[in-house]
Order: sequence, then structure tokens, then C-alpha cells
Amino acid sequence: MMPQTSELKNLERTIVYIEDNPTVKDVVVYGLKRFLGVNVVCVSTLEGFYQWHEQGKVADLYISDGSFPRHPESCEEKCWEEVVRNVEKLSETHPTKGVVITTGAPENPEAYQRHPIIRKVIAKPFGIMDLCSAIKDILAE
Repeated sequence: MMPQTSELKNLERTIVYIEDNPTVKDVVVYGLKRFLGVNVVCVSTLEGFYQWHEQGKVADLYISDGSFPRHPESCEEKCWEEVVRNVEKLSETHPTKGVVITTGAPENPEAYQRHPIIRKVIAKPFGIMDLCSAIKDILAE
């Protein structure tokens, strides 16, 4: 059972969500804010992810699409490993709960297992309550 939103708002957690599909992004952001009461920073490219971090900002948790563009004018490609490597490096100096991968084209499981910072891989399409439940469990640890 999901805790009441008011119980989670006290956490004041920040999640960076990397997703290039505006419809998926809108639904997920709405769900995370409504059901978990977390702050959500959205970026749609790898470039946006790096720009956010260049401002000296870090997040409690990162949710990354499996494939998205490097920059606004580029084609979609598998960038999740770059996000994971960057978060692994950041975790050496800033505490983080890790990375959740959401993808419509899952890799071989060994590709994800090489990175212990990946907390969960969720296949698309997924239910917003399933995602929120997984995120809630990770944030509560």
C-alpha cells in the first residue's frame, strides 16, 4: 500500500528524470509529484543532464530512459550507460540512492548487472503506480 502523500513530502527528495518523450515525461512527473511529493527535474537529452550537473547540483535518485538524444538536434541512442557512469562518479562525493532505468528495449541483464548503482530496470510500458511504488521503496532505504 502506498503511504499518504503527506508522509512522503517531508522527505524533500529530488529526482532527475531523463526522458525525451513528452507524453511519458508528463505522466511520470505528475505521478511522482502527486503520489510521492518529490521534486522532479526533467531533462530530455544527455547534454541537459550534464548541464544540470555543471551547476553543482545532485539528486537523491536518477531515473533514466534507456535511449534518448545526446543533444536536441541528435537522433535517439542508448545513453543510459553514460548516465550511470556519471552517477557512479558523483556518488563518490555525494550520496545518492542510485539509478532506475526505464526502457522499451531492455538490454541483456548482464549489461545492467555490471553497474551496482542501477537499483531497478523497469520495462515500458509501465504503470505509474508500479513506478511510484518502486521509487518509494528505494527512497525509503
